[in-house]
This record gives sequence, C-alpha cells and structure tokens, in this order.
Amino acid sequence: MTATPGVLRLHHSAIIRSDYAVTRRFYTEVLGLAVLAENYRVALDS
Repeated sequence: MTATPGVLRLHHSAIIRSDYAVTRRFYTEVLGLAVLAENYRVALDS
C-alpha cells in the first residue's frame, strides 16, 4: 500500500475574521504555519 502525499506547499492564505489575533495564533501555533508577509489594508480596515 502506498501513502497518499500530503500538502507540500501553501501558496497564500487570506484571513478575514473579527478576531485577527486568535485566527493568526491558530494558523501559526496550532497548524504550525509560518507568516512570510502580512498586508494591512487601511481602506478596508483588514
């Protein structure tokens, strides 16, 4: 039996949520993903 390959890379992710800090902590601490860049959009307050 051969193993199914898992996710090798994630190109980008957009986080749209009322509590950004909680969501960021989930992606970085629970899922173990690294933040390479963050973009804050003043016009959209996001």
